[in-house]
Amino acid sequence: MNIEAIKNQDKALHFIVGAAIGICFTFTQIPHALAIISTLIIATAKEIYDLNHPNHTPDFMDIFMTLLGCLTILIAK
Repeated sequence: MNIEAIKNQDKALHFIVGAAIGICFTFTQIPHALAIISTLIIATAKEIYDLNHPNHTPDFMDIFMTLLGCLTILIAK
């Protein structure tokens, strides 16, 4: 597997996690704004973890893809 394929898989996983967060909020009466804020906090925390650990690479696009997954579910609802 080449580097580009690994990066694409990583972005897809971030999207899926964001979508899962969106699904969790979809079945509650919690406002969508809180789902978005929670997703941003979780995604940012993951990138901070990556920044502080060897063999992990932080990437702003990971935060974006996680948020996009959440927004896709919230909008589709």
